[in-house]
Amino acid sequence: MKYIYTYIIFLITTNCFSQQEIYSEKKLFIQNNSIEDVYIFIDSRNFFGSKGEYRTHFSIISKDSRFSHDNYNFIILDPKLEERNIYQIGEQINIDSINYITPNEYFKDKSFIETHNELSLIKNQKRIFIITYINDRKKHMAWNAKYDGTIRDVTYTQLGKGPFRTEQ
Repeated sequence: MKYIYTYIIFLITTNCFSQQEIYSEKKLFIQNNSIEDVYIFIDSRNFFGSKGEYRTHFSIISKDSRFSHDNYNFIILDPKLEERNIYQIGEQINIDSINYITPNEYFKDKSFIETHNELSLIKNQKRIFIITYINDRKKHMAWNAKYDGTIRDVTYTQLGKGPFRTEQ
């Protein structure tokens, strides 16, 4: 009986110590350096939100006659989880140094579900970066983002001037 209890305790403790390691920010950075990045160019008018949560989307005319357009949504990720403005979260980039896609051209021959699946599965192998040109500052910027799903026939409106014109 003593051996059975010892064996059970051994199994329980082995299971506790064999769980997947929680990655630190440094380990994630090293791990993600081997991942190819995907850059998606989105018009700056399609950004909305304020400190703490910024979102963006692109729209494609729907191939399904029941819908006018499909919106593909993204959340801008803030790696430090702080309430920083959109300029502090992003990085200025040289657009000539990267390969990027423009959604209307890249996804034009794909169905709604193919586009959704491709964007959903990117996170397993690649990081998504959203890039845009900011007219007021005359520069391109990029943000790490996460695909947040698709909605059909929704038109987004921004009360006020939007994140690029209200924040310095």
